[in-house]
Amino acid sequence: MDQQYSLHMSGLSDIGRMRERNEDALGWDAARGIAVLADGMGGHRAGDVASRMAVDFILKRLAQELAHTPRVRPNKGLSKYGTVVHRILTKANAHLYAAAHADPAYTGMGTTIVLLVFYRDRVVVAHIGDSRCYRWREGVLQRLTVDHSLLQEMIDQGAAVAPQERARLHNVLTRTLGTQPKVKAEMQELPVAAGDVFLLCSDGLTEQMEDGQIAHILQASAGDEEETTRRLIEAANRTGGADNVSALLVRVAAA
Repeated sequence: MDQQYSLHMSGLSDIGRMRERNEDALGWDAARGIAVLADGMGGHRAGDVASRMAVDFILKRLAQELAHTPRVRPNKGLSKYGTVVHRILTKANAHLYAAAHADPAYTGMGTTIVLLVFYRDRVVVAHIGDSRCYRWREGVLQRLTVDHSLLQEMIDQGAAVAPQERARLHNVLTRTLGTQPKVKAEMQELPVAAGDVFLLCSDGLTEQMEDGQIAHILQASAGDEEETTRRLIEAANRTGGADNVSALLVRVAAA
């Protein structure tokens, strides 16, 4: 993918302490600069199928279509790479929606999605739902995505939300992949630099840990992606483990 940096990736997913099955899924392809994480909709039928189907579909189609990126005509406001990502997410949504309506066992299934595609000295960040992307740069943790949830909408509108209502409202997602015929993905393209660390994670992590706690672990285990993901998962489980928890880490290094 004409990258100007080398990428080191590691991911881990855990069922947590209270769930009967793991509805998270993740996958990555460091050689092509792709990282994807999905969280099947809790309480919906076949959530684990939806997340795995989404990740597998996106990884396969991105690998195929990124090889032909030079021939792509960019959409307004997006690079050729961003255009490819947008196209693949549109197809992934149609794929899941069709599967959910073709088999009664999959009725109502859906998933969040957050993904990265690196090219040259930039990265495409795309997401639908409340799975997040963070960037750790020079000792500062920055959240790059905004949750597509009723809670976030109320916060954005300046509404006061009682603590006991936050969890309930957070679980009401305003966008998901596969539950509607069409869905709008949030897209951005950002510069990358050697030393950057990107974290994709499900809400099983962010509902159990404050951003400051995540930053502490990233700093304490800098340079070891496998150790960092393990520590993040363990920390989320120690503080309750109320949901499946997944983390996928990408470290950008000088080529």
